[in-house]
Amino acid sequence: MNFEDFLQNPDTLFILDKESKKVLLSLEGLPKDHERFIHSMGLINYNIVLLEAEGWKYISGKYDLLPIDFCGVSSENYSILFDDKYTVLIKTSQKLKDLYGNIKNKPLDKLFLEKGVEATGSVSEFGDILDYKGDFTDEEIKIFDSIINTNDVLFKLQAEMLSMISGLIWYPLVGWFIKGENITLCSSLGKWAVTDSNTFKCYI
Repeated sequence: MNFEDFLQNPDTLFILDKESKKVLLSLEGLPKDHERFIHSMGLINYNIVLLEAEGWKYISGKYDLLPIDFCGVSSENYSILFDDKYTVLIKTSQKLKDLYGNIKNKPLDKLFLEKGVEATGSVSEFGDILDYKGDFTDEEIKIFDSIINTNDVLFKLQAEMLSMISGLIWYPLVGWFIKGENITLCSSLGKWAVTDSNTFKCYI
């Protein structure tokens, strides 16, 4: 995640240095008492995502997300982005909203044929596999869908809490992503796609 780009972006609302817990940018109107929650949210989320990616690589090695560049969680209006150093709040770009919408609304067989897409699928709110396209064994897709469903549930809960604490409307979510060096996993909550990271860069 390029810190300088976000520091100069007019849509950036808040930047927190995770190591020092120092606020590097905060626009007027944002409450001060939500900084500790945002720090914890960014720190925990990055560690969870890193654990998932490392476990997945050990189990399968297909669609390897490591090393992780940065991750994001988006509502219609706002996104929270985090890597190992910073947590950033930013207005959700139209390009990112279009990406989530495309994943959510396009049939799997058509989504699978799009440029850069290497795998795609859908999972119920209870974690049941509904359908998928890609190079998975039966055991691998169970684990992969569990990762998707776990993050769907976790990020929904965090969005509700962040909405109450920050006063900004973070719910309902439109999706989340994990951007690795070569592969990016993106979920529109119930439907997901694995794309090459060069393709994903066009949406950030």
